[in-house]
Amino acid sequence: MKKVFFAILLTALVLTAGAQSAESVIKYDEMEIRKIAWDSIDEKSRTTIEHPMEQAAIKLFGKEDERSAYEIKSYFLTGREKFLAVTFKTENDGFIGPITVYVDPRIKAVIGFMPRW
Repeated sequence: MKKVFFAILLTALVLTAGAQSAESVIKYDEMEIRKIAWDSIDEKSRTTIEHPMEQAAIKLFGKEDERSAYEIKSYFLTGREKFLAVTFKTENDGFIGPITVYVDPRIKAVIGFMPRW
């Protein structure tokens, strides 16, 4: 019985480890990504940001993320499945939401923005 359990456990571990692709591991410099996002925000919008650029949240996301902006969906067709969302909290978050900038860390460029309502 122990051998069967061990074999099942070993198989599950091997399958899980193999399922992780190189795409899921993206290396990037957080400050560089924040700066790229910051530079894409217009001056008027910057005045509403409540915290320093260094405190912007960075989240890895992909095509499975329901919140991804419509204009970014075309980037998934290029074979790239992961991007970064850089979110700046603003004084208007309660009304129209935070400023979220989508950045492709491979080409170090802004690829879109989360709509603000």
